[in-house]
Amino acid sequence: MIRYDACFPYPCLHELGLIPADQEHSDYYPLTREEVAYLLSLAAEAGQQGNYGVVSAIQARFVQGILGIVCPHPECGKVAEVMYQLERYYMENYRRGTDPEVVFTCYMLMNALS
Repeated sequence: MIRYDACFPYPCLHELGLIPADQEHSDYYPLTREEVAYLLSLAAEAGQQGNYGVVSAIQARFVQGILGIVCPHPECGKVAEVMYQLERYYMENYRRGTDPEVVFTCYMLMNALS
């Protein structure tokens, strides 16, 4: 079963005004493999329709699925490397939708640091 909340990025505590902008906090919201596949299918469809806002929102949600991700996002280190790899891979491959290789790679990148 797909969780509705898995489809959209969670708002940052900074954006909500709950903590100071310079305070780091966890931004990790895990995704199941099924949710990754579903989001990739949505991204592929949105890309075909030229709705790049949805493509971008799903990319942001994928970043939140990276184990160990914090906000503000790190600029260096292992989590940052995984984030950059995932973002690059997603942008190069989201049009392939639920291709098993794409689903597997995105899911594995999110969980690379476990």
